[in-house]
Amino acid sequence: MLLSYDESRLFVTLTNRDAIAAIHTGTGQLAYTLSTKLPGQKYGGSDPMSLALTSDGLGLFFANAISDSVGVFDLSRATADGQLPVAGFIPTEFYPTVVAATQNDLLIGTAKGRGSGPNPVAMKKNDDGQPEYPYNPAMTHGSLARIRSLKFRKICRCGRSRLWG
Repeated sequence: MLLSYDESRLFVTLTNRDAIAAIHTGTGQLAYTLSTKLPGQKYGGSDPMSLALTSDGLGLFFANAISDSVGVFDLSRATADGQLPVAGFIPTEFYPTVVAATQNDLLIGTAKGRGSGPNPVAMKKNDDGQPEYPYNPAMTHGSLARIRSLKFRKICRCGRSRLWG
């Protein structure tokens, strides 16, 4: 969940629905729902996990864990009925779970970014003489990526509105 800077909207990721709900904080009513699916995607599988706003509050980033991307909405272009296409997607490493925006950077954390390594060497032998290998999730390596705002400005221009500062 993420509260807008003016506290008028609460954005909530609906991971199993591939969507983000925008809720009016004054009434508690649903204002609109934003689809986080990739262009042309008919079936589920984007799984938005985390949200971040640009410093001006006009850009809403979301980390799509299953589609290995970070998307962004240009909130200044929302219509009265809440129809708003994704402004763009940024490819990421494997399984992004966290996104954060600062004045100058976009930070993307992945849970499985570098994947997992091979498991050829046993840690030890069990009492029965069988080899014991490391627990697979312990061999998974995440990552942190940083995109400078100068590069981001070139990537995500939406019509006349510039999403970053």
